[in-house]
Amino acid sequence: MILQYAPGIIWILPAIPDKWIKGRVSSFGFFGGQIGINWNRRKRSLSCYIYSKKKQRLQIFIPQIFYKEYIEVSGAEILNNNSSDKSIELNMAAGSAVEVRIGS
Repeated sequence: MILQYAPGIIWILPAIPDKWIKGRVSSFGFFGGQIGINWNRRKRSLSCYIYSKKKQRLQIFIPQIFYKEYIEVSGAEILNNNSSDKSIELNMAAGSAVEVRIGS
């Protein structure tokens, strides 16, 4: 599974096969927006591009293999960076786009 969505919550790569070492998905739609994901398990890098169609607060869960205390976000302010559950919280305006980068 590439993406799981519930209102206000996104799980990125919650269940992908071990053999998918790296990959890319673009313009993947979810209710309220679109997401693009690039990942590389060997480099422990993950980048996401999230477009929001509506004003919303999103909690984004990141797989443990990619999670780091420092997460680079452009286009939105991180409201919360929760290392215990490996998530970040973003406040997104309607029509806004955010880039999240972890690793190289």
